[in-house]
Amino acid sequence: MKRLLKIVLMVSFLVELVACSPKQPLIGVWQSDEGSRILEITENEIITQEILLGLSVGRYPYELKENNTILLYILGGTYLIPFTIENDKLTISVLSSTTTFTRVPNATTVNWNVDKENNNSNAPFNSGSYLSKTEVDRIANNEFSQFISDYLSNYGEHVVAYLPEYLDCIESSNQYTYTFVFFGQWSPRADADARGVDFTVTTLPNKEYKLEIEEPYSAWIGLTNANDREMNIRDYPDTTGEIKGSVDVRETIKIYGMNWSAHEMGSPYIWYSLNDEGSRWVADGIDASKDYYYFGNGCSTKDMIFDFRWVFDSGV
Repeated sequence: MKRLLKIVLMVSFLVELVACSPKQPLIGVWQSDEGSRILEITENEIITQEILLGLSVGRYPYELKENNTILLYILGGTYLIPFTIENDKLTISVLSSTTTFTRVPNATTVNWNVDKENNNSNAPFNSGSYLSKTEVDRIANNEFSQFISDYLSNYGEHVVAYLPEYLDCIESSNQYTYTFVFFGQWSPRADADARGVDFTVTTLPNKEYKLEIEEPYSAWIGLTNANDREMNIRDYPDTTGEIKGSVDVRETIKIYGMNWSAHEMGSPYIWYSLNDEGSRWVADGIDASKDYYYFGNGCSTKDMIFDFRWVFDSGV
């Protein structure tokens, strides 16, 4: 009997010890008072499923310090973060962002929302791991490669050139919208128009995702002069064209199309059109020893993938 009583007292002591743990008030799921955004705090990590408190999606190790401060580990650095807790209200500051949260009493049943054009879908906050940004990048690039392969059969238009890596990515909550660029043409002539297409990847629990592909659209594409001198602007896509101006070093220009007729005749140049009328062109030394232009994501124009074989297909 005494032994049983001793065990009961020991268990009670351990329960009280855990309940009185300095971290205990922090642990749980918290919902932002500014909306439905969720923050989860475990014994060792602060977890964000969306951009919150100036943090990207991810898991951030932390230590509890004196005077209501958290030592947070971010990208190899450490930051002291002040916080207060009062009546199930948590106020926490990270970097330049301060947010007040309310404790969610039943963390396992809390849902977080994804709203895409008023089409809401819900998933439990603690229902599995999510894809990282690197994994989503890989998915988007692979899906774009498949899009290019299927483009002719789906749209009846040939892809002449495309940039295999995404040009831009906008991150919002658990959604990533990627912009890809390519050049397409309806008929077999030696020019093509600039095109854009947006891919939206929504990450879901258990490493799953949803993909949405918008209809391709006509677009202009920004290129920056990466040469060490000005580049001539000509009125015709050939070095025989009249000079109509120049592009300064590191100047960014808008291009609307491309022409490769001179390249077919042995010229080292591909030409890009600076307007819809086809009256202003700049030369890109595709066969030159150095890069002439860069895209906004830092890729060289030499990173474009060209496929001119279809030009010689009769009747296509």
